Amino acid sequence: MEEEAARSWELIQQLRGLHPTLDPWRESNTSKAKAAANPEITTLEEFLAVMHANIKPDLSGVRFSLFSGDVDRADGASISIAIGGWQPDKGHVTLRFHSSEFADLLVGDESLADRLVAMGADILEPEIGCLSREDFPVRDEPEPYDYVQGWKMFFPATSPHWAQAGALATASYPTANGAVFTYGSPDTYPTILNTWPRSA
Repeated sequence: MEEEAARSWELIQQLRGLHPTLDPWRESNTSKAKAAANPEITTLEEFLAVMHANIKPDLSGVRFSLFSGDVDRADGASISIAIGGWQPDKGHVTLRFHSSEFADLLVGDESLADRLVAMGADILEPEIGCLSREDFPVRDEPEPYDYVQGWKMFFPATSPHWAQAGALATASYPTANGAVFTYGSPDTYPTILNTWPRSA
């Protein structure tokens, strides 16, 4: 758990330099105003203290959220972190960017989007990672690769889905142990990924 938390903290440090709305980070709350009143989290020790304060005895792991952004502009980002919650001994980090300015940057700058996903993949070493739009509906049946769809998706080279992921991709960006594959655009990726063979 401590190792996964340290990796999550390392990712947060890298995110700080990407955009002004991604710094500083605070513990989330029931409203952005309350989140803004929480102290800034500036060290790994503070991060671990928040993490341990949020451990729920009835869950199999740690689940909590951090928030960053300008409350008055109603933008920013949140990070939802689950350690050992969904998959035993697997860390899980979800990034939700509420800043329309930053979201527009990601859509308009392919290299920034690639670097963002590659950064997370290199630090967290996930089984699969993705950059997706939340307004697309969730499918009724699971994806053949057991994760949600994304415009940008990371697959490690050791993934059993590696060949099919590359075959459907419209572009690729290498990472330390795999690649970030692009599937069309933020508006078209579901159409492309829906052609993934169910038996693949």
